[in-house]
Amino acid sequence: MVCRDVHGFTLCHWAAWKGHIEMFDLLKKNNFDMNAINNGGDTMIHITVAQGHMKATKILLESGADVNATNEHGNTPLHSACFWRNEPMIKLLVANGAKPAQTNKFGKTPLHLAGPMANLVKDTADEHDVDTTPVYFKEAENVFGRAVMDMVMKTAKVALDAKILNISDSDELIRSNTRGDTYKTSYKKNDVLITKLRGSNNLRDVHIEDFMAEAEKLRLTGFSHVNVLPMLSVVDKTAKDDCLWIMTQHFPLGTLHDTIQKTEKGQMPVWHIAKGIAKAMAYLHDDVRITKRSCYHLSSHTVKMDLRNTPVLNLADCEFLFQRKFTKRLTHPEYVAPEVFEDLEHKSERSDVYSFGVVLNEMATGEAPHTGLTSMQIGFQVMTQGIRPEMVETTDTLLHETILSCWQAVTKERPDFVSLVRTVSEASS
Repeated sequence: MVCRDVHGFTLCHWAAWKGHIEMFDLLKKNNFDMNAINNGGDTMIHITVAQGHMKATKILLESGADVNATNEHGNTPLHSACFWRNEPMIKLLVANGAKPAQTNKFGKTPLHLAGPMANLVKDTADEHDVDTTPVYFKEAENVFGRAVMDMVMKTAKVALDAKILNISDSDELIRSNTRGDTYKTSYKKNDVLITKLRGSNNLRDVHIEDFMAEAEKLRLTGFSHVNVLPMLSVVDKTAKDDCLWIMTQHFPLGTLHDTIQKTEKGQMPVWHIAKGIAKAMAYLHDDVRITKRSCYHLSSHTVKMDLRNTPVLNLADCEFLFQRKFTKRLTHPEYVAPEVFEDLEHKSERSDVYSFGVVLNEMATGEAPHTGLTSMQIGFQVMTQGIRPEMVETTDTLLHETILSCWQAVTKERPDFVSLVRTVSEASS
């Protein structure tokens, strides 16, 4: 139960994520630490709250889980419950002593995140005599702490020596596109994917420094969410060439795009997969996230499928800033929003929402979007003619309406990912 995966998840963290309450009796018998943390500082109760598992959360609270535990961002379980506007969960946590005025690293309290439910939080706190005095975040008191961060840094360095990876011509080429060439190789007896980034052989030192800083953010961002895969490492200047390489985990089932192509039309668990993707995107676009980017260029190619049929957004497939500056190319234009075609710098969360709609439609139809068109043709038709991928024929009115809402030409009229999570969660339940 103490073995960990790349996210630092133990078997117990996965049990919490799935809400397998029958596992908790086994944990109690083996005196397992209910406050054990993953690489992002999340305890089991952080995970059960984020996944909306009420029964599992109750059991953890009864078993001594710390209701005010903080993760790497200083967020408590109540921060998460308020962010997702989960009324029953908010009441449960506050009734068990969760502090509504505890700030995270960014000065945000659960009350800040509760929005229209702020009064509910206050009333519940008053009802149970919970202290609402502001509690300010202190790095030294953070459960996650520097010790865990140091452990992560030591076990997965940002930059690796190319000799360790033993990159060779015999490595299997997985894919090649405008972003780079991706090969399957091994690292410490584990299968990994390495990608040689196009345009990286002509970078100046200052650009490489910027790239390394960006890579570090992408490496650490994914540790706190089960639907986000962090980039593992960067290989700086191999013996074969002067290009930069990035390393990420290998998924035997491949990408969501691969899964769609292999699945019979109408058999994809659309809402289930959409829920995982929406949660990942809501997490990444959270305003309090220090590593937040304006856009992650979502597509069915950037989502991996694990052996549990769970979607995982691969941060290593995100576009790097130097590639946008030097190559001026879009890797998967068929998923790109019209405003991005118009101006590569003009992109936001709503640009990813547009892409989410394309992925939803692709899962429902089983067909890749804009098949047979060149990048220039796609850009022209999407931007100037308002053309969208061919819509799925379905009796699922909610699916049809959700896709259309994501494809609105005016970005402000598209939903954000927090609201999309609520929509797909209701549809998948």
